[in-house]
Amino acid sequence: MKTCGFHGSYASAIASLRSSRLWTNSLRESKYRLADGWARWVACSKRAGRAARNGPGGWRRKFTVAGRGIGRALLTESSFRVHLPAAASAVAAGAWFRVAPGEWAALALAIGGVFTAEVFNSAIERLARGPAARRHPRLRDALDMAAGAVLLAALTAVAVAAAIFLPRLLDLAAGR
Repeated sequence: MKTCGFHGSYASAIASLRSSRLWTNSLRESKYRLADGWARWVACSKRAGRAARNGPGGWRRKFTVAGRGIGRALLTESSFRVHLPAAASAVAAGAWFRVAPGEWAALALAIGGVFTAEVFNSAIERLARGPAARRHPRLRDALDMAAGAVLLAALTAVAVAAAIFLPRLLDLAAGR
């Protein structure tokens, strides 16, 4: 498909420029005209790329791929065996204590933050421990930072849960 007069590659853009009136023998003129042609080619390529990415089935495919990634993380990562029951317990406690809508929002953000951090950590681990992976101090540091992000998200979720449920649990224990 021809887009904006170019066929989508730099070589064809240059060929198109040479055959057009934009190409001149004057060095100064050709420099500016080539830059103009390059800018046109980049703009056309971006538009064509956007159309290809968001064309028929584009968004559906994006959601399908994202769902596959979440499912893969849930099924293969052992950390979710800890995070899922903890999240289910927080939701059950929220329903039991009839927490306010703002507290539900805080719980949802905390749970979502932990799951998001865990999926990012799992993706980084998969990339780092792939078939061509070699041991490198920077790679080790990146893995440690990703694990640290999960730990920070989990500690934040515990703090949110404590702020919401601890007063209610203390009232329950005191018999109020």
